Amino acid sequence: MTLHSFLSLPVNQCKHKLVKLDNDISNRIGVKLKDLQLLIIDEISMVGFTTFQHVDARLQQIMRTKKPFGRISVIVLGDFNQLRPVGDKYIFQFNNSYNALVDNPLWSLFELFELTEIMRQKDDKSFAIALSNIAKGTMTLEDINLLKSRIVSTANLEMIEDAIMIFRSNAEVDAYNTKVLASLNT
Repeated sequence: MTLHSFLSLPVNQCKHKLVKLDNDISNRIGVKLKDLQLLIIDEISMVGFTTFQHVDARLQQIMRTKKPFGRISVIVLGDFNQLRPVGDKYIFQFNNSYNALVDNPLWSLFELFELTEIMRQKDDKSFAIALSNIAKGTMTLEDINLLKSRIVSTANLEMIEDAIMIFRSNAEVDAYNTKVLASLNT
């Protein structure tokens, strides 16, 4: 479930001030959330400063308290080396100079627990290092050559049956999907 549907947030919230819910909608959501004690937000890198402020404001309105996040405990998860917020700043940045002067940023209420052990590529150190270098923008020639060595031509795709496929165009995706679907009918 998205934050927008969960808390009835407008999709274009970055451009406009958050409009309070009318009492009927607020009460209806409040009834659903009456036993809510913990909110877990995944992919936090995609939640911008403004959206985060609106989540707080909406929970305060629904739970009828001015306490941060309406007294709901919040855990956020994610990797800031992944997707950025759309049309907004990161949640730990101020969206304007006024906020930097007067706001008590919600982000400061959180304690960071950084996971540093690589699990997905733990058995392939050189690949893990290459991915880390990509994230930091410090790719080496060795990293580039490693990634190039893993390119598989479309003629050899059958060799790697369970691999995730990345294509350059929709036409290539369509051709591959057609080929796979045709093989299922035989």
